Amino acid sequence: AYIGMGTRELTLSAGDLDGTYDLISVFDLNYGNLKTKLIYSAFEISLTSDTLKTVQAALTGLDGAFVVEDMPGYIAGMAAYYDPGDYYIGVEYAQVRFDKDIIAVSEDDRFLATAGYRYSDYTLHYSYSSSDKTNGIEKLLTPSDPRYSTAKSVADAVTSDDQTHILGLRYDFHPNAALKFEYGYTDDDYINRDTQFFRTGISIIF
Repeated sequence: AYIGMGTRELTLSAGDLDGTYDLISVFDLNYGNLKTKLIYSAFEISLTSDTLKTVQAALTGLDGAFVVEDMPGYIAGMAAYYDPGDYYIGVEYAQVRFDKDIIAVSEDDRFLATAGYRYSDYTLHYSYSSSDKTNGIEKLLTPSDPRYSTAKSVADAVTSDDQTHILGLRYDFHPNAALKFEYGYTDDDYINRDTQFFRTGISIIF
């Protein structure tokens, strides 16, 4: 088990994000070849930029929907892996939630399922992941509202509904080093766009 606190600063497409994690807790529960993990983190975030300030000032009645100050929220998740040696399977799920409806930052539901088969120094693996990012625009505004089109342009920048498939091969050519090859395919239903990628690299443990 692990409990702690922390801070984080990020630059997103929407603006500068500052986060304070008041509680970070991780609990590992293992039994034989089965390993599970529970994660929970409470946080407060602030998000601002010159563009968001302009939008916030123009769209009256939506205070806090764009320029965010100390908004409480949480991250909660779980993971379970079964690994007897020759193969492994695992699933993970996590969600991000805020206490109030926000347009400039998205809530998220993430899922991962993965499986791999080991033969000698090689591991063939496949994974499927999904991410469903939503924000509070549909709860705060209707399409007939004159503020909707401007608010939606901000919402679209942080909204997605994508699924990713990855097929990979790992070669452990040294006890502390591995060569990796991966092919991936991502389908984003929200913007109706498909993306393919190939990546390779060497992982070294010192």
